[in-house]
Order: sequence, then structure tokens, then C-alpha cells
Amino acid sequence: MSVIYSYRFSVVGDSQGAKRLSTVLNNFCVGLNQELKTDIDLYSYSVASGEEVTNATLQELCQLIPGLVRIDLTKCFQVSDVGMWCISSHCFETLKHLVLSDCNQLTHVGLRSLSLTCVNLLSLDFTNCKLLDDVAMTTIATGCWALKILIMEGCIRITDAGVVEISKQLGKTLQVLNLNYCTKVGDFGSRGLVAVGTNCNALKVLDIKGCRRVEDIGLKTIANGCRGLESLKLSGCTTVNGPAIISIFENLPNLNTLVLNDCTKLQDKDLKMCFDGVSNNNASLRDTLTSLDMSGCERMTDEGVYAMCNCLGKSLYQLNISGSSITDTSSSIVSSYCKRLRALDLSRCMSLTDDSVHIVAREITALTSLKLDGISANRVTLRTIMSYVSPPVPST
Repeated sequence: MSVIYSYRFSVVGDSQGAKRLSTVLNNFCVGLNQELKTDIDLYSYSVASGEEVTNATLQELCQLIPGLVRIDLTKCFQVSDVGMWCISSHCFETLKHLVLSDCNQLTHVGLRSLSLTCVNLLSLDFTNCKLLDDVAMTTIATGCWALKILIMEGCIRITDAGVVEISKQLGKTLQVLNLNYCTKVGDFGSRGLVAVGTNCNALKVLDIKGCRRVEDIGLKTIANGCRGLESLKLSGCTTVNGPAIISIFENLPNLNTLVLNDCTKLQDKDLKMCFDGVSNNNASLRDTLTSLDMSGCERMTDEGVYAMCNCLGKSLYQLNISGSSITDTSSSIVSSYCKRLRALDLSRCMSLTDDSVHIVAREITALTSLKLDGISANRVTLRTIMSYVSPPVPST
């Protein structure tokens, strides 16, 4: 530890030096012997020290602890491609996890240095790295690593072309792919989704919420090719027909989380077929699915909700059917079949009344969250809602 003291504090006064010493010990050291951590969160260090993390900071750290296993550079806005060179030069043998969320100066140039040397990297998080594009995706795809987790959430320049490259090159190892709010994905139909479904057979988590459009062929390919999926989140399903949705429910037995937003073509008859398929071909889904979000399915009525809850109700902890055409009858159905619910979203279900609040509050005793946003105050009154809100505990 004497190395750290002289390295970081030799030029500062006693008071400032003591503060920095405390910050370093809390963020970089662990245990009674104050051994150097191999998992470093530089964002937490920046907040605690009041100092901005730069490429120079990163270089000093990598030289000091070349055995780093995980580096978190979330919101380290001054870190650029130069910082990636520092990491690839000093931590290439041990680094397994790298978080670069909101590092908006990064480009494919910096990724190139990582991809050539960091052979043991398993997970990369580029959330909201706005400069990354399909060239960056190609660079990631052709790296010397065997990535299991790739998070590109909010990387708005990525298109289907980049998704295709990732799927082809990393499909055998990739287990988590997050393209949430990559808004250009889907611009050219379902090319990207088809590539994922064809090549990423080991995938367990797929998040493409916020994409432009999901088509039948993309959804069916995912259902047939990624049968180990445990979490699937899709939005932009406005053109998807019933048979494609049915393929999801029939072919993915391990799902615990399913989000299918804006299925505006989905009707009650399709839902009945979906859940008949679960009963006949995929019965294990009755026990595994704990979170279901089918918000924006505007043609779904009480009949569709009955088919859903009768089939899956006993395992659900979270249910979102906001924006559907249901009545208070659905509230009774949900209350009868979904006794384990912790969270229920009925927002924008414009036919609901105070009766729904009474039914749900009294019958689902485990419920901790009920959303009723966008419903007329004349139908669901504040007085009724507040009658079930616990008063604040008085302070002692």
C-alpha cells in the first residue's frame, strides 16, 4: 500500500491527502490487509473524490493494478479511445467485464484495440455510447474474444446490418443481447431478428424494446431458433399477426419474462390459440413465466384476459395489460387466477371503474403496485384509491 500513498498523495496537503487516501481505500482496496481490488468502479470513485476520471486516471490505474478483472467507467465522460488503448495495453490477460455506459467519446477505433488483445473478455456494456455504429458492431463481432454478454442499449446509430454481423460472429457464445432503444433496428424489416434467431442458439436474454418494427418472420425465427430464452422483450409489434405470437408461447419453455408491446392486431381468438398451445405443447411455461407485459394490445378484451389468466395466472408476479379494451370483469378474472401478483398495470383501460380498485385491492393480498394512469377521474376516483393507501407511519 505504500506505493499507493506516494503515488496518489505525495503532492497534496495533509487535509486533502487524508480525504483522497480515504477515497482510494474505500474504492480500490478490500479486506483487513487493504489488498487492491480487481473489481474497480471508477464512477463511484469520481463521485466520492469529486475528481473527473480521465484517460490519464485510467492509465495510472491500469499500470498500478494490471490484474483487473472488472472495470466500471459509467459516466466517465472524459474517457475516450485513448483510454481503451490503456486497458488493452495493461489488463489484456485478466479483464473479463468492462462497463463503458455513457462514455460518449468512444468510437470503433478504441474498440479495435480492445478486440485485438482482450481475449478473456466475457461482457461488454456500451449503454448510451452515441458514436458507436455498425462499424463498431463489426469490430466487436470480429474480436478475439468469446463474448457472452453484449449490451448496446441506446446506441442509436446501430442498424440491422450491425446486428447481423454480431449474430454471425458471436452467435455460438452470446447469452445476453440488449439492443434496447437502438431505434434504427428494424428499419429494414426483420433482417436483424432473423439473423439472431438463426445464429444465436445459446441466447438466454434478448431485449429489443424500442426498435422500429417487428415482423412475423423475425418473431417466428426467434421462437424456433432461441429455445433457451429466459427473457424476451420486444416492442413495435404493430404488424405482427396471431400465428407469430403463438409461436412464442408454444416454443419457449424456459421464459420467465416476456414483453410484447403494441400487438395491435392481436385479438381474443389469437390469445385463446396462444394459451391452448401452452396447454398442449409447452405446459412448463405455466410454472416458469413470472412477468408478462402485453401492453398496447388494444383489441384484447375480457375473453382474452380469461384465456391468459386461466393458463398462466398461478405463476405470474407481474402483469401489464395497459391500453387494452377490458372492463371490470377482467379485474375479477385477474383477482381470481393471479393470487401471487405483486404488480398490476391497468393504465389506459378506459372502461374500468372504482369497482376494479375494490376487487383487486381486496382479493390480491400480495399486491404492492397498482397502476391506473390515464383513466378518467370520474370513473376511477381519487377517494377510492386513497381508501386503500396506507397512512404514513408517524415519526417518533
